[in-house]
Amino acid sequence: MEFVIFSRDAMRMLLLGFIFVLGADAGHILRLSEEEDLALERQIQAINKPAIRSFKTSYGATIDCVNIYKQLAFDHPLLKNHTIQMKPEHVPEGDMRKTRRMASLYLGGQRCPKGTVPIVRATKEDLLMAKYIPRHPGSHMETEYSPNSDDIPGQHSAMFEFRRPTRGAKASISNWNPAVSSEQFSLAKISVVAASGADLNNVQAGWMSYDSLYPDSTRLFIYWTADGYQKTGCYNLLCPGFIQVSSTLPIGSPVQSSQYGGAQTFTDLTIIQDTNKGDWWLGVNGEQVGYWPRSLFTSLVPNANAVAWGGQVFSPFKRPTPAMGSGHPPSEGLGKAASMTHLRASLPFSSTMFVDPENYDSFFVDAPECYDATSDKNHENGRYVLYGGPAGCTAS
Repeated sequence: MEFVIFSRDAMRMLLLGFIFVLGADAGHILRLSEEEDLALERQIQAINKPAIRSFKTSYGATIDCVNIYKQLAFDHPLLKNHTIQMKPEHVPEGDMRKTRRMASLYLGGQRCPKGTVPIVRATKEDLLMAKYIPRHPGSHMETEYSPNSDDIPGQHSAMFEFRRPTRGAKASISNWNPAVSSEQFSLAKISVVAASGADLNNVQAGWMSYDSLYPDSTRLFIYWTADGYQKTGCYNLLCPGFIQVSSTLPIGSPVQSSQYGGAQTFTDLTIIQDTNKGDWWLGVNGEQVGYWPRSLFTSLVPNANAVAWGGQVFSPFKRPTPAMGSGHPPSEGLGKAASMTHLRASLPFSSTMFVDPENYDSFFVDAPECYDATSDKNHENGRYVLYGGPAGCTAS
């Protein structure tokens, strides 16, 4: 089945017109030409697979329970004969531990039938606004590998980096719901990267506040590329590639926000390579959600070159950017600034354990007048990073 791909310039012009027409109503009403609408409709039909059962969630999404063997991932030509792995064969000890944050809560008590996986039904708004997300992770390690990073004005990052060969990483990420306009996003993530330029491979996961797609709600997201953000990869499950195996936790699930100076909520995230198969697995709150198969990648096949933990924001047209994390700087400390605690990395030569990244850490903060990142360690939280800052950054 053919996927319709817009050029970057064509999509940008389409989106600018889309946002100009819709303004604050972006994501609810589409005003496209007949040709543009038909192109989007063909993409939607290719993405949304027939459902065994469908239901609405309390947060407004439609969940399709899709046969696990007929999900979109298998439309990828490299996965036509792929055998699904229901769990990794070998990963470092402790990375998929169960937590008190139960994955089943994401479906609000609903269940998909056995043999199916819950997929958030894609919409035209999803396709339009997902393509508006700048296709670059924004970390220093990726900036020096990717010459296109300077083409994204208005994007800023505050990241803690582990610049060593690794098979993955983990952290408990504090959840926040920073206010954003229809043209902005604010996110927190773990990013795993290898190689450079057109050979750059990257997988990332975290939470994203993106009002055009998710009004008043922060959601779990993933992103990947195998060619430096040129033609491969996508946001969430809008293209073939990531294979979902969890029957209880869909990509795009909401996360409950922490309270400034009060109750803190966390999402435990793991991106780790199966040392036997070479696949890259995503773990969320102890749940094995799914994986990016080894066959998708080139430079990520043996291992990654580096990992980054932290936050990122974007606002177009060099307009002031939104808040990052809690909207408060790291100097305010745990419980007030956004945090990622229990940072761990897995080394290729020590595949049975995670290590503290403190001996190899560095930072990338590209707008220090607006955002910052710091790191520390204590008994309760292990190695942790604090990051973020208020809205209104106008750095170029």
